[in-house]
Amino acid sequence: MDRMTQFYIGGEWVAPVSGETMPVMNPANGERLGTVALGNAEDVDRAVAAATAAFDSFSLGNAHGNGCADHLFPRDAGRRRHRAS
Repeated sequence: MDRMTQFYIGGEWVAPVSGETMPVMNPANGERLGTVALGNAEDVDRAVAAATAAFDSFSLGNAHGNGCADHLFPRDAGRRRHRAS
């Protein structure tokens, strides 16, 4: 494991708001394996906003999965179309 000091949010690698990190240790021998980023509430908010935007975009259809949510959740198809307009 190398240093994982960024988060993948909204399709890009971004630094955590706090900049804090934490070592990752091998519990068998105590050897340090690497470093990971620590997130906070702002990081979570950014990730949730990006995931919500991605979900809304995907569920309304796109070039690769146009309307696939209509097949998975037909009962909600009308509501999704209404929200899009």
